[in-house]
Amino acid sequence: VCYEVGHHSYGEIIAYDESYSDYRLALICAFSIIKKLIQRGSRTFHMGFGESEYKFRLGGIRKSVYTVSVFRNKSYKTIAYVHP
Repeated sequence: VCYEVGHHSYGEIIAYDESYSDYRLALICAFSIIKKLIQRGSRTFHMGFGESEYKFRLGGIRKSVYTVSVFRNKSYKTIAYVHP
């Protein structure tokens, strides 16, 4: 599954069956998607969470993801926490 926002594309793997792992279907699928996205003018392809080997084989670069939680309490100012 892949979706586009402007010139950025996002991929999600929604299923995995280990009995097919010898065929490297995730690698073939991701390669085909990236090739098509390049033809369409996409500048980035976000491959989702995890550090699967195929992501690095396709030139993936590890990027840190942060979560921001904002709490509001009437007796305090807005407090924001950034979690790496």
